[in-house]
Amino acid sequence: MLFMASHSVHSVNVTVSEDIVQPAIVETQEVVPVDDAYVSPIENYFSLTAEFLGMDYLLNQANPAPLPVKKIDFWCMFRANTAILYAIRINQSRFAFCAGIGRSSLSYSFPPTTHSGGEKTYKTLKRASKSHTACQQIDNVIQLGDGTEITESSFTISYFDVLLRFRFNSVLNEPKEGFHTWLGMKFGFRVGSSTTIGYSEHGESGASLVRCGSFNLNRTHIAIQAGLGYGRFGLTGAYGLNPLFDKGQGPNSSDVVRPLSIGFYVDLL
Repeated sequence: MLFMASHSVHSVNVTVSEDIVQPAIVETQEVVPVDDAYVSPIENYFSLTAEFLGMDYLLNQANPAPLPVKKIDFWCMFRANTAILYAIRINQSRFAFCAGIGRSSLSYSFPPTTHSGGEKTYKTLKRASKSHTACQQIDNVIQLGDGTEITESSFTISYFDVLLRFRFNSVLNEPKEGFHTWLGMKFGFRVGSSTTIGYSEHGESGASLVRCGSFNLNRTHIAIQAGLGYGRFGLTGAYGLNPLFDKGQGPNSSDVVRPLSIGFYVDLL
């Protein structure tokens, strides 16, 4: 014990560092394969088109023309052709198949014939017999009475249409933006037709005589259609593939006459 007491007791202080090195945490981001990435679906879409301005022509007219209509007529330019279509994307591409229905019309105006002395006469469609419609001069006195003066003469054909089209859009996800073009067929079924004679009576204008009938017009109107536009606006054209009248029942040489229409349209949807 004396030996133990003779030795000095030394205290040893051991300092333990509290700074513990933490392992580094590396954040990793999962790489999603391109095939598994979410891609917004390319949707089908509706279109509601309205054609407010346009002109109708008759091609392949003989000489003399069986239907001597005006090439440009201001009043016939205003119309209300409409169509609603549903576009189905082809393999989610810029191409689409469109199907729909619509309403359209063909309108033609007869120009006046000026005789010696300044007198003007007009023509109109008249069903001369069950199987023949003629384009005849209007007799003011017989058809309208004394004190009348004809100011215009026209005829209109209305159709219910079945429409089939192939369309291309320059903008993939926004079909109503950018350029677009389409090509298709129109199958029109006649739902009405009429002739209109506008005249003044004893110096007062605004009177008209409207006659409705079939006039031996063709019951169908089959046409090739095409369109080109930007955004919601475009230009359209249609060329008829069948005659305007039933075969052999219209004015002389009218079997070869084909309608051509050009118009401007706007998509309202």
